[in-house]
Amino acid sequence: ACDSVSIEAIGASSRPLTFAWSADGSASANLTAALSSETGGSVTFTASLLTGPTVITATATNFLGARSAAVAHTVGLAEEGAPIVSVLLPPGPYTASRDLYATALVQYSSCAAARRAVAFSWTLQDKGGRRAVLLTGAASELAVPKGTMAGGSKYSLTVQVTSNGVSSTGVAELEATASPLVAAVAGGSTRMAAPTTADLVLDAGALSYDPDQCPPPDPMGASAPCSDAAL
Repeated sequence: ACDSVSIEAIGASSRPLTFAWSADGSASANLTAALSSETGGSVTFTASLLTGPTVITATATNFLGARSAAVAHTVGLAEEGAPIVSVLLPPGPYTASRDLYATALVQYSSCAAARRAVAFSWTLQDKGGRRAVLLTGAASELAVPKGTMAGGSKYSLTVQVTSNGVSSTGVAELEATASPLVAAVAGGSTRMAAPTTADLVLDAGALSYDPDQCPPPDPMGASAPCSDAAL
């Protein structure tokens, strides 16, 4: 309740936009009234107006009166004195064949009696049927090695931070995209053949691969081939 909440809405337009802010039905009357008077691209209010997790919605209107689709953002209410945390990810897409780095951005609450060391606990969870935990970490940054996620699957990335005996949680939802298949013909892009050549053999199987499943093949044939049913 000692902290404040700031939310910013961004829209692309050649002229200034007018914004309408609102909260869901669980919000207090005071918060609803405070948001209804705001027309700018950002709002700030004291956390004491929150009664629990609240969905804040913003809608933009341009000078012609056209309105955007509503965009919602959920604001949670942490324990008093708990550190304030959010998960920072690089811009997507998140390709399964590339490493991904997530960072926990932590601010001390103004309610905290003392600023002590912060402990981190990360989990990367598959949002599919088994909801398996694929990765954990205990630092301010979590490295997700390539191949951990599968293209087309959705994941939940959660970090819990604890300080002064109280904790709060930040969550980011993401979807991994499949990498394009790599096709290559052995021998390069040009092949010379004499008119008397009986059979011309082109081999694309030895060097073509799926980056999400296999490492790049060794053109000298020193490594064992990687089998992938997708190819």
